Order: sequence, then C-alpha cells, then structure tokens
Amino acid sequence: MISFPSRFLAIARRLRNKPSMPDAIRSWRPASCILLLLLASGVLPAATSQVWETTEYAQFVAGKLENLSVQPEGALVIAPVLDTVFSSDQPLIWSVAAAPDGSLFVGTGHQGNVYRIGPKGNSTLLWSAPEIEVFALAVASGGDVFAGTSPNGKVYRIDNKGQHEVYFDPEQTYIWSLAFAQDPGKDKAPDLFVGTGDKGKVYRVSSRGKGELYYESGQRHVVSLALDGQGRLLAGTDPNGILYRIESKRKAFALYDSDMPEIRNLQVTPEGAIFAAGVGGGYSSFGGDAGASFGTAQGAATTTITVTASVGNDPKVVQKPGAQTSGTTQPQSAVSVSQPVITVAGIDRSELLRIGSDLQVEKVWKSDSEGLLALTLPGADRAGVLFATDKQGRIYSVNQDGQVTLETQTGQDEITQLVTSGGERWVATAHAGNLLRFGSEPSKTGSYLSVAHDAKSAADWGRLSWQGRLPNGTAIEFRTRSGNSAKPDAGWSDWSEPVAVEEGTWRGGPITSPPARYVQWQARLNGRADSSPTLTALRLTYLPRNRAPRVDGITVSATSDRDTSLEEETSTADTASAYSITVTDTGSVSSTTSTESTDALAGGPQRRLKITWTATDPDGDDLLAAVRFRGDGESSWKLVKDEIEEKSLLIDSDTLADGAYRFRVEVSDGRSNPPDKARTAFRASEPVIVDHTPPVVRLLGIDDRQVIRFAAQDAGSMLRQAEYSIDAGRWVPVLADDGVIDSQKETFTIRLDKKADHERLVTLRVRDRGSNAGLGKAVVK
Repeated sequence: MISFPSRFLAIARRLRNKPSMPDAIRSWRPASCILLLLLASGVLPAATSQVWETTEYAQFVAGKLENLSVQPEGALVIAPVLDTVFSSDQPLIWSVAAAPDGSLFVGTGHQGNVYRIGPKGNSTLLWSAPEIEVFALAVASGGDVFAGTSPNGKVYRIDNKGQHEVYFDPEQTYIWSLAFAQDPGKDKAPDLFVGTGDKGKVYRVSSRGKGELYYESGQRHVVSLALDGQGRLLAGTDPNGILYRIESKRKAFALYDSDMPEIRNLQVTPEGAIFAAGVGGGYSSFGGDAGASFGTAQGAATTTITVTASVGNDPKVVQKPGAQTSGTTQPQSAVSVSQPVITVAGIDRSELLRIGSDLQVEKVWKSDSEGLLALTLPGADRAGVLFATDKQGRIYSVNQDGQVTLETQTGQDEITQLVTSGGERWVATAHAGNLLRFGSEPSKTGSYLSVAHDAKSAADWGRLSWQGRLPNGTAIEFRTRSGNSAKPDAGWSDWSEPVAVEEGTWRGGPITSPPARYVQWQARLNGRADSSPTLTALRLTYLPRNRAPRVDGITVSATSDRDTSLEEETSTADTASAYSITVTDTGSVSSTTSTESTDALAGGPQRRLKITWTATDPDGDDLLAAVRFRGDGESSWKLVKDEIEEKSLLIDSDTLADGAYRFRVEVSDGRSNPPDKARTAFRASEPVIVDHTPPVVRLLGIDDRQVIRFAAQDAGSMLRQAEYSIDAGRWVPVLADDGVIDSQKETFTIRLDKKADHERLVTLRVRDRGSNAGLGKAVVK
C-alpha cells in the first residue's frame, strides 16, 4: 500500500467533496460575544436591556470577511487588494519557486506542467513533465529550474528554453521537497538535496546522475527541506512529525517531536529562528490507525485513485476506478484512501511552531478548527511570519511579539503555497490553479457578516452603535436582520435599510428589524485608494420579552410545632405519621409517609400543614408567591397569604375543618418587570383530606371469655391500622375480619389464648388515615 502525507490526503478529500460552485459558502463557528452584566448577581431580569458587544479580535474573526483584515487589538480595516496574476487552468498549483530575476515558476497537478510568470505578470508554459504531479521546485542561481515529479518520478533540470534532462532518479515513489546546499563558491554549483517518500530518504546530488543517500529518517516521507542559519539541512517528516537537523551524511539530531503527524513548510529567519507548520492532527478513522500511514482502515470503504502517465505525445490522464486504459498509457501508482475519516472535536488540527537558536520551541498559533496549509516569511522589510489556513482561505500574519493579524479572507477553498519574492507576497491556490498577488493599496470596499446572536427568547431590538475612525472620504454602513431559526435562512427578515447614523461617542441609530430571537448585523466599509475606515467596537442592545415563570411541583404535608426546620415529622408508635402529597410538573402525584401510604392529614394537637413548592423563571426573575385553598363543593379560591418570598408556608391545621381540600400556588415575576409586562403561573395540588376526628370504637360482644368483637367507624377517612393491648401490656396488631383494613367501617375479632381465672382488660386502638386514634375497651371477667 502507498501512503500519502496528511496535507496531500486532506486536499485530495476536499477536491473529491468540493461543491460544484467554487465560491460555495462554508460554515463558520459562532463567535463568542460580550454580554454587559448590569446586575451584580450576574443574572439580568427580563426588564433589563442587554448588550451584545463585539470588540475583541476573537469575536471579529468569528464572522465572515470579504476584503477585510482583523488587527490584533480587535479592529476591522479594509485588506490589501488581492489580484489574480495567473490562472493555469489546472486543478491546482503544488509548488512555487522564485528566480533571481523576479520571475516565478509554478508546478501544477494533475497534468505536471511547469509555468514561468515574468516580473510583469506575463506567463508561458515552460515544460510538461512525463509524470502528472510536480510537488517540488527549486531555482539555481544561474536560472535553471529543478523539478521533482511524482509518482515514481525523477528530478529534472530545465533551462530557460524548456530544454530538460533527467538530473537524478532516486527510484522512490514520491519527490516531495528540494533544497540547495550552501554555495561552495569557486565556480562550483551547490549540491541539491532531495526529500522523498514513501521510504523517508534524503539524497544529496552533486551533479547530473551523481547522487547518494544522505540520510535515512526512518519516517515514510520527508516533506520539507531547508537550511538553518549555519547551513545545516533541516528536514520535516511524516507520519510522526519529527523535525531533524541533518549535520552530516547519515548523522542527524531530532530538534522537535511534534504532536502533529507532519512537519512541513520550514522557514528560517535571518536571525536563525525556525518556523514550521505542524499539521494533520484531529483526524481519525473507524477501525484503523489513520495517523500512522493514512492507509486502509479495517472495515472502511476504500476509494482507489489510479494515476497514469503518457507514452510519447499522448496526454496524461487521471484514470477513474473501473476505467479501461489504452495501450498507450501505463498505470504508475494507486493511492488508497480510507473512508470514512472523521474530525475529532477538541483536538488541535494544526500548529505554528517557532524554534529559537536555543532550541526552545514555542507554539505561536494553534487551532482545533483550522488546518494550516502554507507558510512563508513576509519579506525583508517585515518581521514575523505569514501563514494560510483552510477556513475560507484565510491568511494570517504573526509579528515578532506574537500578535496575530487576520490579513485577509480570500474565499479560496485551498491555498497550497505562500511565497515572498522581490517585496511581493504571492498566493497559490487549488481547484482553479491560480496565482494571486497582494497589492500595495487597500481594496475599495470590504464587507463583514457577523455570527447570529441568540437573545434566548423573542426580543425587541434597540440601537446599533459603533466606534471607529473615518478618514475623509471613507464610510461604514450597517444593516441588520432577524429571525427565529438558529441558522439564518429564507425564514429570516430581509436586510434592513442602512442604520441611521447619529453622531456621538458611539455613532449609530435604532434597529428596524422585527422582534425575534436571533439577530445578525453586517457592515460595509468604503475606503479610498490611500486610506481605510476602521471599526473598533460595535454594540447591539435589545430587551428580551418577558417569559412566564413555572410552578414545577407542590407538596402538602403535616408537620409539628416542634419541627422548627419545617421538615416532615417521623412517626413513632405513639405519634401521628407525617404524610405528604406531591404534585409535580409531569402531572404525576406521589404520596409518602414514614410508615405507610395514606390520603389524609392529621389535625392533632400542635400540628400544622406545610405547603412547599418549586418554581423557576427562565429569565432569572425574582418570584413572589400567593397560596390559596378551596374545599370540595366550594366555588372560589380563598387567599391564605400573598407576596411570599420563601417557597413554603405553614397553616394551622385547626383552621380547616374535616374535609377534602386543594391548595393552589400562584407565582408572579412582577417584582422584576413593569406591571403591564409581568407574567404569572399557578398549579393546584391533588385533593388533600383533613381529618381531625378519631374513629369511634364500639364493643360488640364477648363470647366464652375468649373471643372479643369490636366495630370501628370513622366519618372523615378510611381506617388504616388496629392493635390491641391486654392489661396495659404491649400493643399487638390485629387485622379486620375481612382480612384488609381499607374502609371507613370495619369489624375486629380478638381471640385470647386461654381462659384466665382473673379479670382482664382488653383495649383496642384504631387509627384512621389522618393518624387519629380511637379507643375501645372490653372487661373480661
């Protein structure tokens, strides 16, 4: 199986899955926003206006930009113009090299062409390789071009007339990188280093056909080469992401072992610092090791791409799976790509490394959402480094202080190379195979589209205000739109007319978009040839519409005066059990007691009813409660108490006569809202039976001094327990004559063990569902 480094495999995937429109809009992450907290509690009540503020770099870069730059301090300015200088009409440009005379040479895929672009932008096809990919280019001081081709390619030398020769054949599958050694002087050409795959070898070539194995890395690919400040060779590898410093033949020192699978795009500053791109992180495949060789994962579907090279003058083609080859072409290689490959969230995909002369490694930039594609030094008059990512073709710069600037968002699906030459900055792209150049002046206009902001509920929009700088002849125009779906779509409102500008410390005006849950703004910056407006901060105010609170549950229970903690009392054999009925938001009703389930509340001495509830407000508003009750057969709810701040209330049980009652709790957020905006909610309990009256126990008769019969009846609730005692001894449970104590009237029979020769007292105690106890006695003589 043939393996590919991560960057080429990633580009291949995106080429295969590319939308039909080259300017297809790609998704972006929502930005964070600043919410100005106007209350110390950190929770804003519904009546308080809220602010969505965008002032920081991270917030601005979360939006979508066109012809705009984001400065490190968090400011939008119009970006330099980006001109298309050359269009190859090839699927992509793989390699770019600068010549001493200011010309550029570009190598393309999948036709293997090499073009020359003159200093004035004129272009010519210099040479077409027998192989289909030109992954590497290098230009000698004399002007000859060296091209590394793949697959099963060679190193070619091409003169300025397009005459070519095979300079070196390493007999390797891929040639990824080329770099010249230091100029030895004495009219001797410098040696050429060749980085290859998939054996991970580096060759040193002194002249045509004279090359030797210089270093064997033990990796699969040597994807990048460069010279450090002392002329020693640097090599970035894949798949273990190790950066080597090759000090002499077969001797190397590992400078850094990255967490990323691949180290590429090596750049060395005049001071000797090394910049490198670590790429390929955050990917995984089902059932296989995607990080090791990007080979076929077990159980995964495999796509095979077969590439063919021409014989004679026949054009090179890319053969699709299953297609028949003609007799004039011979298959060169097959690359298997595992499917599916997924992005693992929360793991860095790429990183920008700076390795100082003291070998200290600094991660200047990293991202779990953007893949670093290309890297170059910005030029002699600029410090730092320039790099590109796969997020809508963004190009960033990092200065010597580590501050990051988003230079521009090109909208290109893939940027394959960044090159600085003759004070100019060049950008090579895939899909269209274009070569772009940064201009010296800003574009005339630029536009910015914010992320959609979630107000959490329907909101009335206030003002859009902003701060910035407007040089003479420049302007900034703002529009808004709103909707109720998280992602803006056809269901959103149209873009508003431009927001009116009212002068002040914060310029701006009222928002005319209709009330909704989500809002979005856009800005259009209009500049002049020599100056740009600047947007440094934007505020959008709104008032969320008040949402109603909820009563989630009600509990009614009996408690004792001795229970100062308002917790339910635990029953013993001689005290009434505490009983509760709970009504929850789900509509379910549960009954609990410390002994057994019942449906009445006792009204014994010094006992009270406790009503507790849970209530929530989605806006975090303070709630006040009112408690009412209504008995069976009654038509109106009677107020017990209102404006209750707590979530519980005690009621003297003696204030309610025997009977069934419901309790209703109503909550209001009126304390946090104007009277006309306040909302309420209520919930009623299930019926609760209040029973103060104990059962009546009657002696029915005594048979043969051993069998005693009682009858018990309760007017308020069902009976639940019976027990007897002989001569003031321990209580012994007894069942009803029908086997179950489950009605308001029951009979009980007590059978003594044997006749006694003395008088005995038998006491029967019967409890109802309210735990009221009724007593009866029999004297057996």
